[in-house]
Amino acid sequence: MDIRLKILRSKYYLAFGSTGLYTNQQKMYSWYGKKDDVQNVHLPANKHDFGITKRMPLYVFMAKYLNLNIKAIQNDSGRIDESKITIEPDQAMFVF
Repeated sequence: MDIRLKILRSKYYLAFGSTGLYTNQQKMYSWYGKKDDVQNVHLPANKHDFGITKRMPLYVFMAKYLNLNIKAIQNDSGRIDESKITIEPDQAMFVF
């Protein structure tokens, strides 16, 4: 299974254009009948990080394609609740 979620930030978008990249990938995926397996999130005011504005669409995307129960991380109003998730500091992720 090869699925794509493009999360674009402003500088990348300005250099390459969000629509062009997304349209080209959709075209390639359509050759295999999988056009809908490419999704795009454009966040023009964001910097290059893995901040909350990028994590939210990723949770929904991964739940859909990995058949995960998104309700397990949603609160009563349907919003994703990260309060029970541990965001590890960079140092904890280093192998050496």
